[in-house]
Amino acid sequence: MAACWPLIGTGARWLEPRSERAGFHEPQSKPPRTITHNHPISTRAVLCVGRMPTVRSLQLQGCELGAEGVASLAENLGYARALLHLDLTDNRMGADGAAAVAASLPPTLEELLLARNAIGDRGATTLATALVRKRKCVLRTLVLASNGLRDAAAVALAEALGAPRPRGNRSLEHLDLSANKLRAGAALALGDALVVNSSLLEVKLQRNRHLDAAALQAISGLVAHNRARACGGDFERIAPSEQASRLAPLGTQRLFTADIAAARLLGQTPRDAPSASAAASVALESEALMAASSALGELQHALGEAGHKVARLRHKEAMLRHALHAEGVAPGA
Repeated sequence: MAACWPLIGTGARWLEPRSERAGFHEPQSKPPRTITHNHPISTRAVLCVGRMPTVRSLQLQGCELGAEGVASLAENLGYARALLHLDLTDNRMGADGAAAVAASLPPTLEELLLARNAIGDRGATTLATALVRKRKCVLRTLVLASNGLRDAAAVALAEALGAPRPRGNRSLEHLDLSANKLRAGAALALGDALVVNSSLLEVKLQRNRHLDAAALQAISGLVAHNRARACGGDFERIAPSEQASRLAPLGTQRLFTADIAAARLLGQTPRDAPSASAAASVALESEALMAASSALGELQHALGEAGHKVARLRHKEAMLRHALHAEGVAPGA
């Protein structure tokens, strides 16, 4: 084990071998608050991390841990009772490694950086599940850039962040999904989450080449809206665009427009409008029902006209058959 300690960088400055025969080290001075490493590191060295309960920042970028090394690290994260920052960028952990981290998130962890790890949709979904299952989750920053994520991953994260309290996560403030393979479905799901979750203050979607400028602009607008609310200043309520109104279901539109409609109906400012949101929702539903009833009436009228045309054609057919029979000509001859 003694040969492993120099691989942990600053750890070598405070850990000295007590006995080569015993095969372990003992701290000789106050342990460091930060451990940084950016070179290949052995699994045995990773296991040593569990002996440092006072570490607040663990940075292991590009250490080539792989799924096995990350799983070994995750088994010992429970010992890091003061850990706030965990950087495992570029470690080839895959979905299995992400699942191991998700299952062992320390209750104190605020920042988790997992960029360039090829975790895929399965790994991201596991992390999304952890966000809602951890009762005392305090994670504020989650970086999943360059992981080959598709819409399924974004939808899973959006569901975790947009679910109603107490199930939905409200601790996360910064989400980085840049340089992935996200499309319009991801933008719509994340937009829904931003509408109901005002805790999200940053969502990075740059370098997703299948997302157009309009989608990025819409997400940026919703993020700006949340930031304004967090600052406690005056802000303008956001109504859906014409395109969004055509694509979004009624339930999603209500989330955008309930407070606006309530304020207009009751002459209140947007800040005073939440108490009237229910009335606005009922008004929107009534309007939708009236539109559906009108469409149904038009359809019934069209069906009635078609029925009259069919009846006239059948009457004409009967008259032709009667004339042919009078002439002694068999029908179809």
